[in-house]
Amino acid sequence: MKLTNSKLKEIIKEIIEEVIEEQGDAAQGRQTSTVTWADVGAAVAANMENDENDEEDEEEKNEAMKISKREMKEIIVQEISRFNGTLKEGKMRTQFQIPTREQRKVDMLLRKARYKEGKDFDYGAARGPKFILAVPRKLEDKILSLLVQKGVRNIHEV
Repeated sequence: MKLTNSKLKEIIKEIIEEVIEEQGDAAQGRQTSTVTWADVGAAVAANMENDENDEEDEEEKNEAMKISKREMKEIIVQEISRFNGTLKEGKMRTQFQIPTREQRKVDMLLRKARYKEGKDFDYGAARGPKFILAVPRKLEDKILSLLVQKGVRNIHEV
């Protein structure tokens, strides 16, 4: 069976609707349920096996295409986020562990450099007298060099 773009979208939509219904049922029953990419892939494979015997129109045969795993993952993420609105790919963030005594200085430096908390950096908690500074990968070098230039000591990447 050749997998067409329209057929793939239909399969993914059906799977996503089933997953959302299962999550809703689990939430009502006070049970937690996690969906992995393996579950979605297995459901797609099972759905494809069930549909192998279906006949396709001439137009769908002309639209047949090969799709990579990355493209399939992107399509699934788009569809899930459209239905659910809560699934987001986590931003690549780097976490720095800094002594608490430096926290006031770090906060002042970041605000003076016009970085916004929640967008450009976040604070977290760590064990002992330390705190976590989480920054996006694209700002990692700029923020780290700023802190080092201004004399913040004992910065460790987590």
